Amino acid sequence: MLLGLWLDVAFFLALFLIPLPDVWRLGGFLLLALWFGAFALMIAAVTRMACSVCPLTFCPIGRAGRAIWGRAR
Repeated sequence: MLLGLWLDVAFFLALFLIPLPDVWRLGGFLLLALWFGAFALMIAAVTRMACSVCPLTFCPIGRAGRAIWGRAR
């Protein structure tokens, strides 16, 4: 199960990185900043709302989210 959680992290990172060249080509710095902001907002919302109640204490995303938001278990 731990391997699967790390594969999820790698998959989400790949989904974030794959469109970056096209984002830069189509919109320049402004669209790239918007892309980073949307990704950061998504990560913040997921770790704040979902990871705070998730029972999987060994999850890398949940562990980072609880450390960021100060909700250690």
